[in-house]
Amino acid sequence: MNQLNINKIETFLLEKFQTDKIENIKIMPNPTVNHLVTFEADEKKYIMKILTRKPAAEHEYYRLEKEANILKQFKLLEESQKFTAKEHHKVPVPVVIHIEKDEKIIGNKFFITEFVDGELLEDVWSDLNREGKEKITIQLAEIIQLIHSVKYEMFGDIEEFDCPRKFYSYKGLIKSNIRKYAKIIGPKKLLNIKLLNQVVKFVEDNNEKILLDFKPTLIHNDLHFGNIIVKQEAEGWIVKAILDFEWATAGNPIEDLVSIKEQFPFDKELENLFFSKYSKNKFDNINEYKLEERIFTILKEISSIAVGWIKFHPTKENLRYAKKRIEKMITD
Repeated sequence: MNQLNINKIETFLLEKFQTDKIENIKIMPNPTVNHLVTFEADEKKYIMKILTRKPAAEHEYYRLEKEANILKQFKLLEESQKFTAKEHHKVPVPVVIHIEKDEKIIGNKFFITEFVDGELLEDVWSDLNREGKEKITIQLAEIIQLIHSVKYEMFGDIEEFDCPRKFYSYKGLIKSNIRKYAKIIGPKKLLNIKLLNQVVKFVEDNNEKILLDFKPTLIHNDLHFGNIIVKQEAEGWIVKAILDFEWATAGNPIEDLVSIKEQFPFDKELENLFFSKYSKNKFDNINEYKLEERIFTILKEISSIAVGWIKFHPTKENLRYAKKRIEKMITD
């Protein structure tokens, strides 16, 4: 990762906020694919998200701009709903203050949002009582349903740049992705060629069988309790923000739902509650989508090996884990 220049950051912030003093500039520990910097201006707290890791693919170079624009889109929708007489719901996201595309300013692209007061759901979930867990589960179902209500004309990239990868059909996107990842993995010998060929064959043979009757939908693509902020208020626990839309794409809602089933620490009753509130009978039983789950899991692990998480954390353990998951999906 690039080293941050705090002096450049402070100089920019002083000019941006038209203030005499920027206080408590802190780089948050343990960065993953970005640096996060918190600061205060005129006694109000903000957070800066900085693109400091080299993108693995061209579209990733524009991912923070995309994320900031998605956050702004949800806030505009929330404001427009205030003028209607109908009951409205919202996707809680941070308020965007600034989007910076010019890398010369501090050395990297970045955007700034207001700081959301609360706690990460992963830090408090185990201590919540049953009522609190059920209340948050219902809120998450409604929020994620709203995220999936955002539609696009084509599947694939939603970043704004010259040649985004877009597809008229979902099966076209899947076929293109598995072949793209195989071309990256093969020469690097990250998986043996026999397993790689088996993976490509499994995905292509089963691609026609999965449910494809969906319009291109906004997919968060990184839903887990570490990307959800909650806070206890007078009326109980409230979901205050959904974070990290930088990996969002136009895809199939089942992609997010499979991740939720796998990564949200729900017991069976909470899982049923979530899907009943989310689906309105469409996804009451997520277990009916076994083939979709297998294909999405394979694509996720293959992507991780080719251009994603394992590239950022290239340990034998991570690669071994991904390989075992892939083998399980193509043989079960």
